[in-house]
Amino acid sequence: MKIGRNAPCPCGSGKKYKKCCMMKKTTESLTHSILMRTSNEVIPILLEYAGQRYHEAITEELWQEFSEGIGEEAPLGESAYTTMFFRWMVFLCEADVILDELTQADDHPDVDEAMPFSIGSAFLQRRGKYLNSLQRRYIEAALQEPLTFWQIEEIVSGTQIQVRDLLFDRVCVITDQSAAESMNPWDIFLGNTMALDGVIALNIAGPFALPAYCKAAITEELETIIDALEELSDLFAFDYELIEFYAAMVSKLFNPVLPEIQNMDGSELIFTTSSYRFDPDLREEILAELTEVDQFERDKDSGPCTATFLWFAAPDEQSPLAKVFKGQLEVGEKILEAETSSTERDGRLRHMLTELLGDRMIHVQTSSKPLEKVLGERELSSPEEPSGDFHLDVLPSEVLKQLEVHVDKMHMNWADQEVPALDGQTPRQAVKTSEGRRKVIDLLNEWENTNARTEDVNSFAFDIDKLRRELGVLEE
Repeated sequence: MKIGRNAPCPCGSGKKYKKCCMMKKTTESLTHSILMRTSNEVIPILLEYAGQRYHEAITEELWQEFSEGIGEEAPLGESAYTTMFFRWMVFLCEADVILDELTQADDHPDVDEAMPFSIGSAFLQRRGKYLNSLQRRYIEAALQEPLTFWQIEEIVSGTQIQVRDLLFDRVCVITDQSAAESMNPWDIFLGNTMALDGVIALNIAGPFALPAYCKAAITEELETIIDALEELSDLFAFDYELIEFYAAMVSKLFNPVLPEIQNMDGSELIFTTSSYRFDPDLREEILAELTEVDQFERDKDSGPCTATFLWFAAPDEQSPLAKVFKGQLEVGEKILEAETSSTERDGRLRHMLTELLGDRMIHVQTSSKPLEKVLGERELSSPEEPSGDFHLDVLPSEVLKQLEVHVDKMHMNWADQEVPALDGQTPRQAVKTSEGRRKVIDLLNEWENTNARTEDVNSFAFDIDKLRRELGVLEE
């Protein structure tokens, strides 16, 4: 039933609805959109003030320092860090030229020492009186909170997220539609908040969310900062250090470095192919010679035109297997090709072939490809057409149900499996101590976060809360 504007307010205050709860309802629904509009008004004002008060190129100079520190090559305006930079610059950046004004000039403004000595601080003192009430309160609120790392604990609604401060263990609900729609539970981001008229919003935020498994590295980094902190405001001094660390984490996320991969000889993995030419009339003689070598085993599936020999070596102290595969030979009608996984093995194989075949074989060429190049070629050559992979939806419903029960049981068995990350304990054993309990919770959170980030429509969705309930950590 619609309430008339002039009707008595249903709250019982005795006031008309338009003078009471209708006003509150309108204010609540508009607060966040008003904050966003005010933000779009304030940032240009502060940037213009910086150019006028200090010098026109201050934005470009600060961007150069900022981008070099985080290893960003894209120009301002095109970089994913552009929005973060502008907001950091006006609210948190304590540039030398600003510090000089705030501490040395005869007419320096009186700035609250608990706030950063930033462009926003100076503007409030010098020109704050020219702002409207909301703009002034917006800047004041934006100067209250330092940067820290937050982890999303829950997507409360389409516009709100519940987050936990990984440094000070604070919990709050942030109103931010973009974050609520684009992030997943247990994602981590660098940012600061601002509270105005009962609404907590994001002020500065990094452009990328980090996966939950980054928590351990972040916590370790924050521990080095905690010792230097006595109160929350002390964290303002570490804002750029945190930004650099965050950017490094993002870079590792998007540009992973392949581990140094070696073969069993300890040599760098470089796929090497050497070609040798021989007289076709000597082919049978060469095949017979190769067959007599203990380290060469002829592949039984070799065809009449190409004979394949697998090169094995006896085990040594570094390679205690029964025998170690070293490479292979392909003997065609007049070309022998030797394939190995390192230049060192190629050299040893060439020496063996030279001693065995002498001048009956002439080396033609050798080519090498590192692992990165091989992987890149495979990626480029992969077909664009659907691969025809098997899909679960083709199975009868009763089979799907049986599979789902089996997969569910397999996941639940994790509670009683020894886990290296828990020092060899099972999750059920680990939750009996506070430290183990925390590790189990983090592992479950990482599991859920990974599932959300790599959602696969062709797999069964497992409810992680079942394991949380089984292990007694559902409410933590």
